[in-house]
Amino acid sequence: MGTFDYTCSISDLPIHARDPVRFLLLVESPYCKGAVNADYLGDRWAPLSFPLQAKYDAYSSIEDILPSPIKGLWVETLREDLVEKDLGENPYHDPAVKKGMTVEEMLWPLCEGRLGIKPCMGGWGELAVAQAMIREDVWQAILGLRGPYAGTQYGTPKNLDGWKDAALAYWNKLRDAIENHPWKVYSVTQDMFAENSVAGSLLTERPHGGLRRSFEIMCRKGLEGDDLKGFLDTVGEFTCIQHLLGQLRFQWRPGASCGPQFGEWKLHRDFHKALGKLATAEIKRQREDT
Repeated sequence: MGTFDYTCSISDLPIHARDPVRFLLLVESPYCKGAVNADYLGDRWAPLSFPLQAKYDAYSSIEDILPSPIKGLWVETLREDLVEKDLGENPYHDPAVKKGMTVEEMLWPLCEGRLGIKPCMGGWGELAVAQAMIREDVWQAILGLRGPYAGTQYGTPKNLDGWKDAALAYWNKLRDAIENHPWKVYSVTQDMFAENSVAGSLLTERPHGGLRRSFEIMCRKGLEGDDLKGFLDTVGEFTCIQHLLGQLRFQWRPGASCGPQFGEWKLHRDFHKALGKLATAEIKRQREDT
């Protein structure tokens, strides 16, 4: 089979071979399944990891992953809860899954739908783990938006720098609890109504608490210098994007390569132009009504 385009999990735009992307893990919810109505962007599928930067490999996965502490964090996050599987009947589509696999070793079973984790609250069975891929230019475009509640509601930061500052503040608060007041760690990591906007975003991503657990694991390991800045910048950007996606009525869902082998860009352009006209007309109508 030849190469083919993938689909951006946020914009539905095509992703070509060698395009830069952000790549993350999603985990299914044990609660909101099938036709059950979903109220929040992470009700059906929620982020299990902070995203890596890489390039699309033209075969549903990634290559050329940029160095980052987040690579090791993926392994640490899955070390305890990953459900191991032996090689299946089809050696091409049923690869083995073992704890301690590197990120590169995870990519094949991830693409084949073989990754799963144990529910964090106990119980039987496993929760499926899937991949999501976001075009880098779409990632940057969203960061350039300003949400309707920026700086006005529940401590929401005014801009991207505010989200990054909030990530640093939460890091310092959790590090202080870990080093000086260990009895406070639980309350710091479980306070879903925290004044810190980043903390609130991490804590509401259930069902597995992957982002919260990842942040705590990294905080316990400790980072310094450029590694710390790079990690907190990613946390700030990701929580900012999640906040904006929530206002756009977005739902996290696994990635896919549905559609033509290669993207029909003119059709995408015309479709989004049509949506833009609808939104402009609705804004005008609401202004006239008020």
